[in-house]
Amino acid sequence: MDAGNDPTRYTMSGTYTATTTGPHELEVFNYRNAGMEGSLYNFIDNISLAPHDPDFESSANAISIAAAGSVSMNLKPGPSWANRPYLVLAAFESSPGFVLDGIEIHLNMDNLFWYSFQNVNNANFENSHGYLDGAGEGLFTFHTFGPTPALYGTVITFEYFMLSSSGTPRPILYASHPVLLNFIP
Repeated sequence: MDAGNDPTRYTMSGTYTATTTGPHELEVFNYRNAGMEGSLYNFIDNISLAPHDPDFESSANAISIAAAGSVSMNLKPGPSWANRPYLVLAAFESSPGFVLDGIEIHLNMDNLFWYSFQNVNNANFENSHGYLDGAGEGLFTFHTFGPTPALYGTVITFEYFMLSSSGTPRPILYASHPVLLNFIP
């Protein structure tokens, strides 16, 4: 039996995301040709695996506890989110997280989570709340203002959320991939 007439086989095409050493896009292009006897044959034209453009990027994955420092993070949900409100939150723990309105949140509601929620756009969390630009991008910066030896070995998880307009029933419409920041000597 040829694959074109097998009811258990399906044609797939499009872009699929898989995690290897980071998010990647697996593109599978396939097409059908009719054989001389009229049956259909499936062919895979091309398969490629390419790094996926992340929606949340950090300028560094570590910050020193020895002195003041800053780490910038790019919010890049894309043009469909242009000029929309966002919120960046942080937590010391990211697991198990929780679900809000069907959206998985990769943060625990610990003391840092509530601090970042109650202190948006303060000196430590510059531009943690605002509006994306016309390209659907934004910039958040986390600052420390001196030595932070108590944080040695700590990992902070950051995540941003696309917010709905006021008056809508769902406060969060989208959650980014989390970004981790390690505190090192």
